[in-house]
Amino acid sequence: MSESGGARSLVFETRVSAVAEMIPPLRNVAADLAMRKDFDLDGIEDIRMAVGEACALLVPVSADGYVSCAFSIADSSLAATVSARSTAEPWAGEDDSLSWQLLTVLASSAQRTVVAEGDGHRARLELVLDRAQGQG
Repeated sequence: MSESGGARSLVFETRVSAVAEMIPPLRNVAADLAMRKDFDLDGIEDIRMAVGEACALLVPVSADGYVSCAFSIADSSLAATVSARSTAEPWAGEDDSLSWQLLTVLASSAQRTVVAEGDGHRARLELVLDRAQGQG
């Protein structure tokens, strides 16, 4: 738990095997956290779909067989960071891929980074969904 300018932020982090069968549980964790923060039904489904899509992008490129997912919960937003160690940059030349376009539509903010790490890379997708995004 951290505090920044009076705003409380809780963090939940997990690491799972990089297999397709582990994507639904991560999607459900994201949805549960969004429900607990009073997101509306559309917001809950958006974060569920966004986390699932981010995991689906990183599961096939995981070099060590794991995907990490960290959720940061603030008063009015939920952030998810999905990362995996890969041997090559996983989305080189894919700026217009359907998966990336879907992520940028579902999330208030979506960023992807790749950091050189020893003999490979750490690929990271960072998503933020604001509670007010789907309400209005």
